[in-house]
Amino acid sequence: MKQVARQMLEPVHKVDESHPKRSVCSVLACCCPVLLLGIQFFLGTEQGRHLNEQLFARYYTAGALLMLGFYGAIGLCLVLLGLALGVIALIRRETPFWLPCLAVAANALAPLVILSYFKGG
Repeated sequence: MKQVARQMLEPVHKVDESHPKRSVCSVLACCCPVLLLGIQFFLGTEQGRHLNEQLFARYYTAGALLMLGFYGAIGLCLVLLGLALGVIALIRRETPFWLPCLAVAANALAPLVILSYFKGG
């Protein structure tokens, strides 16, 4: 019984650490702040305002609260997803070594940059 349990816990394929790992998580993590910025720029256009009026204006004050909650949840999910993917890329030691660091830094700084830039406008 113990041998069966040990065999189940052993990895099926031996992983060779000498091969570089593809930077899939890093690239996906770098896409999250770009997507967040794209959403912010879209909402600043006339089409974005029209979309907000169609979706939320008929609910008056509740619509304004729904709009803030909806876009806040999307922004928070993108930031957390980007940070999680960046940390996973760091743990996996993806190559090139600077890309996971860039992904984590971009996801940590992107919300601050977006808020500071659009706060004045």
